[in-house]
Amino acid sequence: MKTNPIKMLHRKLICLLLIIAVIGIPSSGCSMPGIGGEQHNPQASSDFAAICSDMTTYILSQDGITCNYNVMNAENYIKGERPSTLGSYSPDVAKSEFTFLENKLSLLKEIKRSSLTEKEQLAYDALSGTLENALELGQYSMYEEPLSPVSGIQSQLPVLLAEYHFYDITYVDTYFSILRSVPDYFAQIMEFEKKKLENGLFMSSEQADVIIKQCSDFIANPDDNYLIDVFDDKITQLEGITPEQAETYCDTNEDIIKNVIIPAYNNIITSLGSMKSSSFTTRGMCKMNPSGDSMDKNGLEYYRLLFRQQTNSSMNPDKAFELLEDTLSKCKSDIAKALAKDGSIYDNLEMSVREDATAQDILATLKQKINDSYPALKSDSEIKLKPVHSSLENSLSPAMYLTPPIDAAASDCIYINNASCTRSELFTTLAHEGYPGHLYQTRYFMESEPVQLRLIMNFSGYVEGWATYAELDSYGYAGMDALKTSVLKNNKLALLCIYSMIDIGIHYMGWDITDCTRLLIENGIDDSAVAKEIFLSVASEPALYPKYTISCIEFLNMEQYMRNKLGDKYDPVSFHKLILDIGPIWFEVLWKKIKDRS
Repeated sequence: MKTNPIKMLHRKLICLLLIIAVIGIPSSGCSMPGIGGEQHNPQASSDFAAICSDMTTYILSQDGITCNYNVMNAENYIKGERPSTLGSYSPDVAKSEFTFLENKLSLLKEIKRSSLTEKEQLAYDALSGTLENALELGQYSMYEEPLSPVSGIQSQLPVLLAEYHFYDITYVDTYFSILRSVPDYFAQIMEFEKKKLENGLFMSSEQADVIIKQCSDFIANPDDNYLIDVFDDKITQLEGITPEQAETYCDTNEDIIKNVIIPAYNNIITSLGSMKSSSFTTRGMCKMNPSGDSMDKNGLEYYRLLFRQQTNSSMNPDKAFELLEDTLSKCKSDIAKALAKDGSIYDNLEMSVREDATAQDILATLKQKINDSYPALKSDSEIKLKPVHSSLENSLSPAMYLTPPIDAAASDCIYINNASCTRSELFTTLAHEGYPGHLYQTRYFMESEPVQLRLIMNFSGYVEGWATYAELDSYGYAGMDALKTSVLKNNKLALLCIYSMIDIGIHYMGWDITDCTRLLIENGIDDSAVAKEIFLSVASEPALYPKYTISCIEFLNMEQYMRNKLGDKYDPVSFHKLILDIGPIWFEVLWKKIKDRS
């Protein structure tokens, strides 16, 4: 999981909807002609660069986490002091941003796209589609949920803070300032939740209980809090700091964690506890209206737009559901064929990982084995593997990759959640997060030197679809026979299809738990407790599973298209290079590029 959250702090409504932290000015040295034979117009490139520069300054100035996470040298991107708070979750600020984005989209439309260089045209397509989708989503901001179980700020903030970059000693005071802004930021979120409650759009009591437990787990042991231990380790390694300074900073940090951060989390617990008595039953976005009986047209439209934003696909949910049905049917058919040839596979469906193989060993193996199918990276980077802290194990994904700053030589970081990532899953998990998944794709794209703004735009569908595609491909590198590889690979994709069908069913078709249970039973899952858990989980995170599944199927279909088109001339390295060279983008743009070049 290259987390959406991790890539950008949930800092206010419109930025939640935009899901983009635009950094950087397009490369100025490129003189490639515009596509279609039209002459490149330097003035068009200059106007486009100005839009990117304005977006950079505006977005990076909003909060200290986004700025610190994405760039080392903030002074090259923003004017004045770097931001030192979490920003604002105010509707008034959101309206101001809405106006700003409308203005930028209008200016963007004035630029003749065909007059830009090829790299700039890709950035133009990425930005224009993102702004259009964000502005449409902005009309339904009350349907946004900042406290969702997986991507909510309450679960993501500890990791964001733990990964704060202390580029030099001056960043310590900035970090403390950010910490001190958390209570006000959380208070604004709770005011937003009150408005959701007043409008009949508040979370279910079951979801409120999940969030309360997450917060309670994080603050359960104040003396051993995750953010105290991490800070103590990092501060002693800071260049130029004396032991006396380090001790003072550690004392200050511990005081802020205990007397500022923990009370802020307690505020969420208390506020949700008082509001959840007025909560509604668990329901999808299309049933968010207070009665819950008829379809909520606004919730339906919100989900359609969110589905587009999360998957990066132009498919509407109805068509996507049909695609999932067809894919699931094929997966089940392929599994049945493999088991018909060797039924013993069914008795041992777990992958075997060498007992003495460390995570670093597995990454090294994957890096070596992909050479015949994926283009090589130009350089290596240090990879840091970190365990998810025990206080966060129940609220974070099995693993996640954190992207490095775009303007600094930094190591890559992968978190592994030992509570939910089993030994047998470690190989494919590291393929998803490492090679040839997130880490590999991110580093390849950075080396391709695209227009800089694209390096930090959040095309979650492309990046998660690619990582899931890479994960499925990795079954072939695990040293298993072909039949077992086929069963495990198809089983993984089948499960993703089922979850994604439930997602669309709940949020777009109005399914209740009975509908969800029926689909699960049809596919061999007849445990009512499991069905309830899946229903509540999917209902709390709309469009989460399609982000992985629909996007992965898009890549699988592209691969099949190229195989059919090229026959014996098909080369996996060339295919993957084409996908990677184009980079994160809307799938309709990617499809057009592939068909134009095949």
